[in-house]
Amino acid sequence: MSRNRDEMLKSYATSLAEALSGKEGRQGMELMHKLGALADEEAAPAPAGRPGAVGIWEPKSGEGGTWFERSPERSAEWSLWADVERIEPRGSRRRVVLLGESVARGYFYDPCYTPARVLEEILSTSGVPGGVEVVDLAKNDLQARDLEALLRAALALQPDAFVVFGGNNWAQAPSVFQDGPERYLAAKLLRERGVAGFKAHLEESLAAGVESAVRDGLVPLSRQLRVVLMVPEFNLADWRLDGEADAPWLAGGRNERWHGLLESAREALADGRLAEAEAHAREMVEIDGGTAAAGLTLLAECSRRQGRLAEARGFLERARDAHAWDSTPQVPKTLSAIQEAFRRSAAAEPSRVALVDLPRVFSEASGGEIPDRRLFLDYCHLTSLGIRMAMAAAAERLLPLLGAASSSREELQGRAAPPDAETEAEAYLAAAIHNAHWGQPYEIVRHHCDRALAASPEIAQPMTCYLDLQTRRAPAWACESFARLSTLGIRSLRRYVSTYNQGKLFDAVLLGAIADGLEDAGVPSRERLAALRREERGIAVGRPADLLDPYYRSSWADRSGLWWSSFFHRVYDPVSRFPLVCRSAGEPVTLELTWRTPAPEAVNREGTVMVNGIPVADLRSNSRWITQRLTLDAGLLREGMNTIEVRWPVALGPGEDGIERAASDLERGLPYLLLPTFAEIHSFRALLKPASGLPAQEPRPLEEVSEPGLVS
Repeated sequence: MSRNRDEMLKSYATSLAEALSGKEGRQGMELMHKLGALADEEAAPAPAGRPGAVGIWEPKSGEGGTWFERSPERSAEWSLWADVERIEPRGSRRRVVLLGESVARGYFYDPCYTPARVLEEILSTSGVPGGVEVVDLAKNDLQARDLEALLRAALALQPDAFVVFGGNNWAQAPSVFQDGPERYLAAKLLRERGVAGFKAHLEESLAAGVESAVRDGLVPLSRQLRVVLMVPEFNLADWRLDGEADAPWLAGGRNERWHGLLESAREALADGRLAEAEAHAREMVEIDGGTAAAGLTLLAECSRRQGRLAEARGFLERARDAHAWDSTPQVPKTLSAIQEAFRRSAAAEPSRVALVDLPRVFSEASGGEIPDRRLFLDYCHLTSLGIRMAMAAAAERLLPLLGAASSSREELQGRAAPPDAETEAEAYLAAAIHNAHWGQPYEIVRHHCDRALAASPEIAQPMTCYLDLQTRRAPAWACESFARLSTLGIRSLRRYVSTYNQGKLFDAVLLGAIADGLEDAGVPSRERLAALRREERGIAVGRPADLLDPYYRSSWADRSGLWWSSFFHRVYDPVSRFPLVCRSAGEPVTLELTWRTPAPEAVNREGTVMVNGIPVADLRSNSRWITQRLTLDAGLLREGMNTIEVRWPVALGPGEDGIERAASDLERGLPYLLLPTFAEIHSFRALLKPASGLPAQEPRPLEEVSEPGLVS
């Protein structure tokens, strides 16, 4: 790619000379920006810590040497780091410093059970001369750019070895666009090679950045002390990667073909017609060039059902990597490009940098099985078993470096105790919340609820409180259940319930899984949840339901309505689902929808409005803002929760137009969007008032009542 970059910059320079010799001054200025001759306005640098600080700990000197105390001035950052007030002076024990991000932090278990404590327990019982202590410098959301500075600062702790366990937060696409020339190069590649070429460029840039961080940060330090570099792994088997549909803009009008294949492939897979499903999925991947997870996930499932696990793993790894181009919110994950960069970096310095390859470690321990919920609580954060396995592998590499005889991983793993029952239960409950809030299905959320209750029946009380808290209309701080939760000492749940600005979600999947788990454990909860929903969230006269309210988002992974500078709700999935609670089964409800189709040239495409799985009205594409009204027959709605589903007309414009808009935004340093938009909604309300019913068995177009003339 460096040769391509040089050639492109050379073409810019030639064009600049031609533009400056004529009257096209504006064009000349733009080209100077592309070459970096005119610098963009620089962002203010982040405030630095005090000289000599190590993370949030500042040096103090006195009798006995230098120690480090947590800075009160940085108390806002304390929750990101180890819950340690003071790092003592170096003593006679060998000192290992663990650095990394939330995985190394022990997310969900922190601060009660952490990888650093597990590693210290293993090393301390393994015969290291003089003993061992592990200093925990892992920080939630640690970025690659911050690692080198932290490593150098940590030298003040006089370590004998570093263990670096990071890489999950480094695959953020916008982070590679640090200057004008890089943005213009990426935009040029996007226009010329589409999203697949853009993705390849981003992956190469990310890999180069990782190798640079290792080369400039770790390798020089490895000449002074021992370094262990850990390659992170991802929950390939259980983390849902594809969503409803996830192909970016594709040139040549291929998005509609792609969506047709997706529907056919899923139908074939559901019917067990694997050969047909596989054929459709392969065509999807050929069309999208590996930029969407849906086709790859389907291929993985076809391979898995036929016992081809190695092949299935390869497809799932490609599915994990598919959205490297995506600027919408995504969960942290390590890409193959980053894993390979770690491996290459360690291979270049084998005598100085010891590698722990967790994908290989986990595969060997499971007999080649795909990593799943036994090792992961979500996408990348480890279960207590996963933590012990990872730290045993790190200890295996560390022990010879610290002057002790090594042991097998299995033996080392057995030297670390699991967490206590209460900590395990809290971690699984927090994982259930986190999985649901990132759009994972009922089955995996219920699994975590059941594991929490199996670990400690005492977790039923905070689960019951959480049901009440999330269902109440009042903000979290005003709920009695919030106060009860705060007194239970559930530290791992604080990030979900203990902030005064905590937003709420309807949480159909999560609260249903919690209630079902409690009910099966002997704690009556289903009817309590249903009654709370009817009381607190039921539609009433004079209290319409605003279905675009963030409360009705299915999860944080729902990208619809979340774009910058938007004055209306944009829909990025072909199907939208909205929960609606009725206080009784006989209530007539009117839906009022103001919307349009973004592609003006797309006409006479059909969609459907469904209630509880029953089609009730047709929906036709339109390029102008219109308000449509549909009165639902009372027999369609049941007491309690109902589901309103809108299957939007697949009326997508030319992919070239979407790519050009994204490239232009990228050049200007603006957030760029590469996902097709299926609909744009100004408002969507459900109102309770008497009206004539619409028979469920006779779907028909929604009644058009007005054209509001909104500014597009």
